[in-house]
Amino acid sequence: MFCRECGMEIGKKVKVCPNCGVKPLHGTKHCQACGANTKSKHELCKNCGAQLITKGAALKEENAPKTAKAASFCMPVVGIILFFIWHAKEPEKAKSICNWTIGGVAFGMILYVFGIVWGGFSAATGY
Repeated sequence: MFCRECGMEIGKKVKVCPNCGVKPLHGTKHCQACGANTKSKHELCKNCGAQLITKGAALKEENAPKTAKAASFCMPVVGIILFFIWHAKEPEKAKSICNWTIGGVAFGMILYVFGIVWGGFSAATGY
């Protein structure tokens, strides 16, 4: 195995590269299978064809701001608008907003059904 940051050959169980001090699969500059140079957006190694593994990628994902999430949950129209604004250039934010919008719609439907049931109960019992 090779360090994805510096390209040095290391053991498979090494937690931190002794050469560069980075966790071996948190880099994007080299292939973990052959050590060839890669670019951060590559998914396959051009030299050996191996699927490039990057465990640090989850740390780089951009998430939607909390205020946008709250607005999308409470007002789904805002979520739909933000989704269309972000879907091409910032897909992770758009996905997050979409999930919050769907959650808000589902929560609203549950409250609506609860209101119908409660209203029927109130009408039948007089409370």
